[in-house]
Amino acid sequence: MVPSPDGEAEKYPSLCLVDRPHPGRVIIDGADPTIDRETAKGLRLALHEMTTNALKYGALSEEKGRIIVRSQIGEGGCKIEWLEQDGPKVTAPAKFNFGPRLIKQSLAQINASLDAEYADDGYRYVIMLPTNDQTKGRY
Repeated sequence: MVPSPDGEAEKYPSLCLVDRPHPGRVIIDGADPTIDRETAKGLRLALHEMTTNALKYGALSEEKGRIIVRSQIGEGGCKIEWLEQDGPKVTAPAKFNFGPRLIKQSLAQINASLDAEYADDGYRYVIMLPTNDQTKGRY
């Protein structure tokens, strides 16, 4: 999904590093859109911060917690759904500190949108990411 420096596709690098010592805690499924390098940088930064937050405060801070990331390509671009499960009880933040602001700003710079839900059973984020023309309509 995200181009690496040598041009090879590297899907969610921060999440892959988290899953290595704890196999099965991160589940990644879905389509791989074609995106440019600037979009890849912004997406990487946002996903890295989301992963950091999951390790500190979210699902990955609990022994049985896990993250499911699904992506689907459609007419409007790529929908990336981030779902945390089996972590601590979640509440909406009283104020948005550095991390959540970084996520929103990184995505805004690449014309992506973020919808966040703070359900009792875990965080749920939906990122709508614009993709290159060649991926439109492919599922």
